[in-house]
Formats: sequence, C-alpha cells, structure tokens
Amino acid sequence: IHCSLPQSKAREINEGRPDKYSEDVFNELVMRYEEPNSANRWDHPLFTVLQHLEGEKLPFEQIWGALVESRAPPPNLSTAVQPVTPTNFLHEMDQITKDIIDHVFSILQSGVQVSEVSVPRTSKKITRPITFQELKRYRAQFIKINRLHRLGLASIADLFVDYLNANIE
Repeated sequence: IHCSLPQSKAREINEGRPDKYSEDVFNELVMRYEEPNSANRWDHPLFTVLQHLEGEKLPFEQIWGALVESRAPPPNLSTAVQPVTPTNFLHEMDQITKDIIDHVFSILQSGVQVSEVSVPRTSKKITRPITFQELKRYRAQFIKINRLHRLGLASIADLFVDYLNANIE
C-alpha cells in the first residue's frame, strides 16, 4: 500500500512539525525517494492511497484479496529457501576438485596419450586435452564462482567436469 502525497503537501506538513527537517535534508529525502511502480514484479500488487483527498475509501476488498486470497508467486533464486550448507562445504568442494585435478595430473604425468580421462566421484569424463596449469586455473575459477552457491556435495564432481569441458580451449 503506497500512501502517495504531493511534494508540496509533504513540505507543508514538514514545516508544521516542531522537529522539522532542514530544507537541504528534506530536498535530499525527496530526491532519493523512489515511488513504487506496479510494472515491477516486487511492487505488485500496488494500491496507491492519496492522503490529500479526504474521505477517500480504501479498496479493502482488493487488498484482502491480494494479501489473503491470491496465490503467492513462484519462488525464484532470491526468494527460495536455500538448503542448509554444511559448515565444511568449502573444504569439501576444495577437496573434491583437488582430488580430480590430482587424478588427471597423474594420468598426464604417465605420458599415456588418452582422448578421454575418467574422473573419480563421477561417471563423466574430461574430453579435451588440458595442462596442469589450466587445471589449477579452472579449479580456482570454479571454486570462486561456486563458493556462495548451495551446491549439493554429491554434484560437485559432475559440475566441475562439466565446467572443465565447457571451458577448455
């Protein structure tokens, strides 16, 4: 519910207060205020009430319908409840990705030419040639990107291999 008030009326009310805002502060507040817009999803539904009109009736039925009778919008990344991340998540992700690059490096060091490298903890394979320096760089990028996401520990190996295959040049 947006209580709309013309700037002139707000200025008049401010002047009548014993603890009024200074002119500069009032102008800063007016400049920084962003009126809600019903076209924005986060401002919808929007009910605007014009305070300067006396006797205006509030649309109680529509407000009740929007608050109580309508369905909530589907959750998205910013509103969905995230699963609890284990306290050792970063350590586990670090260890899983380290195990993978150690395994791939041991195969690279053996000198055996392979077109695909099987990876521990997943059935996926690295399908392109890669150097140890590239592995370390991509691992650091993967950890940086995903440290704030709530990945399941079981899917980290799959996601890391997918990330490697997508990024190896």
